[in-house]
Amino acid sequence: MIAIKATSINLSDEQKKLVNYNEGEGSLLVVAAAGSGKTRILTERVRYLLTEKIGKFSVLCLTFTKKAAEEMKERLSSVPDIARRAYIGTIHEFAFQMIADRREMLGFPDVPHIIDRDQDRKKILEQVFTENPLLSNSYKNENAKIQQAKLNETLNLISERKRSLDTVVDENEEQSFIYETYNQLLREQNMIDYDDILFFAYKLLTESQANARLYQRLYRYILIDEAQDLSFAQYHLIKAICGENHKNIFMVGDPKQAIHSYAGADTKFMLQDFIHDFNAKQDKITKNYRSSKKVIELANSIMQNGSNSEDAHYQGIAEVKSFKSEEDEALWIISQIKNFVLNKGTDKEIEGIISLDKIAILARNKFVFSAIDKLLSEDTFFKNKYFIKKATDGLDLETDFIKAFDLGTRILSNTANQLHFQEILKLLKINYSNGVVFQSSIEKLSAIINYVDKENTEQYYFTNILIEGWKALQLEKPMHKVLSDLSITRCSSFLKTEHF
Repeated sequence: MIAIKATSINLSDEQKKLVNYNEGEGSLLVVAAAGSGKTRILTERVRYLLTEKIGKFSVLCLTFTKKAAEEMKERLSSVPDIARRAYIGTIHEFAFQMIADRREMLGFPDVPHIIDRDQDRKKILEQVFTENPLLSNSYKNENAKIQQAKLNETLNLISERKRSLDTVVDENEEQSFIYETYNQLLREQNMIDYDDILFFAYKLLTESQANARLYQRLYRYILIDEAQDLSFAQYHLIKAICGENHKNIFMVGDPKQAIHSYAGADTKFMLQDFIHDFNAKQDKITKNYRSSKKVIELANSIMQNGSNSEDAHYQGIAEVKSFKSEEDEALWIISQIKNFVLNKGTDKEIEGIISLDKIAILARNKFVFSAIDKLLSEDTFFKNKYFIKKATDGLDLETDFIKAFDLGTRILSNTANQLHFQEILKLLKINYSNGVVFQSSIEKLSAIINYVDKENTEQYYFTNILIEGWKALQLEKPMHKVLSDLSITRCSSFLKTEHF
């Protein structure tokens, strides 16, 4: 049975049908084409379940990215008590929360910390090879290139075992020893690696029926986003959450957008296993609500075999113009934006009033924005009302100061962290004894000043400022206040080294 109830005036009829599918009951796979509004459908289904269904229950909505989760939370902020009644986040976030809540069952006295850098995993694994007599000779006799290849190959084997949720002892004694020792070194420092997140969450559910029943009673409805990119571990974790009887699963995905096969993702978990395991029905949505017919036609004139413009919901407008200079182009773009905002007011194909926050300027690279940025910054109409979104590159730790400060923050959050403590000592060229036991991370970090060569003025000031910074971070004191509290005499030599 399909019940049609309008949950949002901004939904099309085909979107409403899916949002209210079977009045919330039963399992459904939605094969959703590009631009068909997957996030909107999931969001409005959560709203429908929490506002239309009676009873005490929660909704579990697992997304592929944090950005999608945050977008959904923002759209659902008007739903009463939404944070308590719905968990919306990535599958790894949910799994890690499960580990944190039930860490004692896994043998962790405190919430474990995730070792998220490959270089750190390699250092842990290198310990396994260098500290064991049976492995060290053959490893140390190889050149650096072969050693790195050995580390990479072994880490891949460890990851494959965890991603396959394999808890059986390996028949290869050496590989089994390496695997167990690597994990033990992590555990001694209260750490887990990224692959452990799903692995340990799966263990909690499959090795304790009480745990599984708890989650099954709590989450009456489960929704899965970007299901085309589910991996073996992710899919089987979802199955473990559901158990034998939980059948209210709603999956959305597009096989044509599967891009994570390199990490073990496979569309068969969505298209075959889910249908079979949950007796799920299947529906699809083909309308493109992201790109208009005119935009798709324009794109197809450049790239052959593109999307079908007939699938687009909106007509849209598109035109190609040429200009003598970048400045002329920028002036025309800005005049068009003002015309949209000041004169048009509303448009039948745009929800609500046309405002600046509904307008985007796209370009092939950031340098094209120079002329536009200059004009926008000089125009009072746009003052403090626009921003240029930059690529989300990873943090590049260039200076020794930033490298050491980053390592210190990792230690502050995990007293047992010896890996990054040894890195700090190496970076600061400190010969330090491990025999002393400290009660807190800040005590451990503060103690290293005693091992610094005080004749080396630059190193002494460098280390002293780091310690003050770590103390401030622990006390949530602003860094600029830390530096102002240090005397000019203490800072001047360091500042001249241009580490900042």
